[in-house]
Amino acid sequence: PPVPGVTDQESISDWDLPFQLERSLITSEDDVYWNEHRLTPKAFIPRDDGRRLFGSRFGDTTSLRIDPQEGQSFEELQGELEGILRSVQSQLGFNVLPLRAQQLAASSGTTPFDVLFLMLSTFVIFAALLLIALLLRLGLLARAKELGTLLATGWEPATATHLITREAMFAAIPGGIAGVLLGAGYAWVMLWGLRNWWVGAVTVPFLQFHWSVVSLAVGFVGGQLIAWGTIRLTARQLHRIAPRVLLSGQFGESQHPNKSQARNWLGPLAILTLLCSLALGGFATQLSGQNQAGVFVGAGMMMLVAILVGLYAQLSRNAAAPIGSIEGYTSLWRLAAGNAKRNPLRSTLTVGLMASACFLILAMSAFQLSPTDSGVGGFDLVAQTSQPFYRDLTDPLVQNELFGGQAEVLSDIVLVAARLRLGQDASCNNLYQATQPTVVGFPARLAELEETGRLPAFPWAATDARSAEPSPWRLLEQSGAGTADDPVPVVLDQATAMWALQMYGGVGEVRAFEFDDGRTRHFQVVGLLSNSVLQGMLLIGEKNFKRLFPHISGDQYFLIHAPGDQSTTVASLLEDRLGDVGMDVTDSRTVLGRLLAVQNTYLRTFQSLGGLGLLLGTIGLAIAQLRNVLERRGELAVMRAVGFTNGRLAACVLLEHAVLLLGGIGCGLLAALLAVVPYAWLGQAHLPIAEPLLWVAAILVVGMLSGFVVLYRVVRMPLVASLRTQ
Repeated sequence: PPVPGVTDQESISDWDLPFQLERSLITSEDDVYWNEHRLTPKAFIPRDDGRRLFGSRFGDTTSLRIDPQEGQSFEELQGELEGILRSVQSQLGFNVLPLRAQQLAASSGTTPFDVLFLMLSTFVIFAALLLIALLLRLGLLARAKELGTLLATGWEPATATHLITREAMFAAIPGGIAGVLLGAGYAWVMLWGLRNWWVGAVTVPFLQFHWSVVSLAVGFVGGQLIAWGTIRLTARQLHRIAPRVLLSGQFGESQHPNKSQARNWLGPLAILTLLCSLALGGFATQLSGQNQAGVFVGAGMMMLVAILVGLYAQLSRNAAAPIGSIEGYTSLWRLAAGNAKRNPLRSTLTVGLMASACFLILAMSAFQLSPTDSGVGGFDLVAQTSQPFYRDLTDPLVQNELFGGQAEVLSDIVLVAARLRLGQDASCNNLYQATQPTVVGFPARLAELEETGRLPAFPWAATDARSAEPSPWRLLEQSGAGTADDPVPVVLDQATAMWALQMYGGVGEVRAFEFDDGRTRHFQVVGLLSNSVLQGMLLIGEKNFKRLFPHISGDQYFLIHAPGDQSTTVASLLEDRLGDVGMDVTDSRTVLGRLLAVQNTYLRTFQSLGGLGLLLGTIGLAIAQLRNVLERRGELAVMRAVGFTNGRLAACVLLEHAVLLLGGIGCGLLAALLAVVPYAWLGQAHLPIAEPLLWVAAILVVGMLSGFVVLYRVVRMPLVASLRTQ
């Protein structure tokens, strides 16, 4: 076959070989023979002598010559040989592959993004339900006199509740249809962004939007059931409000001074939820990686629920206190804070809307990852060759022979060379399941570097607690035959184990892979790395690698530490002088950044859900304040009559708006801190400062802008007419 540097040369003397060739003087007859006969042998020796002289661990026979028997045609000989070989095809490495079944299995994907989006969407769903409740209560307030008249003329509260529910469902059904269409559009936009903006994170530009009637129907029916339950629960408050209260134009909980006595259980419930949150956070410290992050987020969610329940209990405790008098309130701030106690449930719902959006946005921004020294194990460069390299690059003699006067550039490098069996990428960059992942065989040198502390240790998410080895890399030196009873020790990056290979058992789990030679090999996890540059590969010991893949020799994967700022120089030298073996050198932090970009990209998309929640929260905040203003028309008119200017009234309403807004931001921020600070303190992430502060500022600005809508309503309100109606 054509070999660059060999078959394209006119003379054997000009051959460019990757190894030292010891040969006698090349004559012109040698060149003539090569040009005319190529690899045709010049001499034939006995078979036993050839096997003795040229045999190796790969075998002692390179070809067979079989002649037909007398009277036998070539076709008959071919059929006879095929029949003999058919019974031993698997032993010869010939296998029939079910390509379609393998493709369908691989295309089922690795990361369950549908589940992740659905779980994180619970925040948005929660915010939407709170908004439904606020909107419905606002509508009931506008129709309070009508509902009071119906109840006063003999209607049962249950009948009125059914009426309100049916009327609201007439709006919920077209809203659900619009929501399905908007949801499909949102999914299409996300996929378009992954194909165009974030294609580096998924590495494939052919993602297509897919929908089914069943999925849309399930989403629509589920949304309608949740909306119906929220509407029904809100409308049932008609059972607890007297007709005379409705006839006065009121619809709220402030008319029930004894309700706080029925809610004495809220305080203990808040404390119990808080304790459960702290216990869950303590349990998270015993976990690692994504499991730890997920449990911390769950603890933060529970903390948020505890805060909201405690807030509702505190507001309800003083709900019966007279707020109409402003005596004792020495500032507008105290007056605004006191007005929040008028309607504890409404205030809590409003705070919860903003808090849930704030929590989701801040928590997701804190889990953004960036390359670290430990993530690359202190190695500055990652190199790979297309052909095996058989020489020791750390040997000064080899360096002088290959690089000549530039060998001194490599004198202080730290290099770890490993054997490589190329396979499918099992990192987050591959959206398909890896059935035959890449396998790397590391020598004991990697463990020696970690034990001596010469380079930063790789971040370990989990190791075998029973092992007394000073470095988890030593576990790879344990012998393994690759059978079910004697699996090969393997180290994986946690992202590779959980998402790409779907190995959720952690350390100790055994997994079998069938490679292209038809043999099934079993591996047992002895360690898990966290967010490392070694993501996407099975990492085993060099001795086990030789046992499992004896036909692969030489090194193809290299980790290189270059002192000082020599990384660029070292990379250029290696690529220039070792181009004949396809040496490709990449900055390790660049490689790690590409791997982490996948997780960061999906976190950004999840943050967009927080943006939707923020939009709902802002609308809900404005609705709550607008309802407050409508309920207090008479009170505002009295305040105007006793000397409050329009500006003073507007400032009072705006401060009430700010109290609820700051309360929501504070609750969300506190819950988010519980979710991310311990995670960062345990060294699993770096807690960002600038981005969360920018998000808090943006939430504050957007929330205050919604308050000006209410201010516009206050300024244009006919307070004199309102005073006449009181």
